[in-house]
Amino acid sequence: MDQGLAALQGGDSSSHSAAVMRKAHSAAYRIVGAGEINGDGSLGAAGHGRNHTAACDARVRVLSTNHETACHAPALGTPGFVNRIQDEQAIVLHTRAYRESSLIVQFLTASHGRIAAVARGARRVGRNRGGSSLQPFYQGLLSCSGRGALVTLNRFDLAEARWLTGNRVASAYYMAELIVRLTREWESAPRLFGGVEWALGELAEVDGNEGIESCLRQFEKLLLEELGYGLDFSRDAATGEGIDEAAWYGVSPEAGFIAGPDGEGYPGVALKAIAAGCFDEAETRRFAKQIFRALLADHLGPAPLMSRRLYRRGI
Repeated sequence: MDQGLAALQGGDSSSHSAAVMRKAHSAAYRIVGAGEINGDGSLGAAGHGRNHTAACDARVRVLSTNHETACHAPALGTPGFVNRIQDEQAIVLHTRAYRESSLIVQFLTASHGRIAAVARGARRVGRNRGGSSLQPFYQGLLSCSGRGALVTLNRFDLAEARWLTGNRVASAYYMAELIVRLTREWESAPRLFGGVEWALGELAEVDGNEGIESCLRQFEKLLLEELGYGLDFSRDAATGEGIDEAAWYGVSPEAGFIAGPDGEGYPGVALKAIAAGCFDEAETRRFAKQIFRALLADHLGPAPLMSRRLYRRGI
């Protein structure tokens, strides 16, 4: 399997996103407006003698880049509490017009998951308000703050502009739409972030629709696993035994794969390939597409995916 798929299999310490996470995890805890909290939970010098409990009682937001808070503060995105992110790696998923001159931008981050932020004045003509850097699939350092789930974008420092065309950009929009519709805001998603980062890079490099489809199947598998809807492609759900390449299997979204009559359902050889993350064969891609589309449809509801209209052959 391609080493680049490590981000989809739990992370690779040599990847860019993992390096970002290591740096983030080493950062001190921060209290918005109240200085630093040391690693042992005690207040630093900026606390001016206020103790830990007082900080919590004062409804002070405690932020930690690895989501281990120094006190039992409400989750990020809770109404009435200040949420602040400083220089967090983020990927632009989607933008839409907001009021006369602004945008609402959907970002994906590793530490805080999906975030919606208002980019004030980003659509003003003739003024450099940073709107040109807020393009779908661009990546950079995000700084934002505000009360509740919808925050204000303070700065987005562009680090990588990704140029995708044709079915590649349609596929990227498909991935973004799935994330926006199926994930919750302000929930840590380091593995999903790493997978999206890998997939966008892969889309820019692969040749032909076969490579694009393989990339999408990898992403769908990862997303379903991250949402808690993934299936075990390596074992028979009824017996616990390994999948037999010569057998055929039916599927239950709740249980998994169960051996059935020959020629009905899905061949074991394809299931084993999917389990290994190997989508080189056209048959494997075809069966994976059928399985993942059915599983995703159960959670997407009746509304169609708008991004599928962009794809010439059907995602």
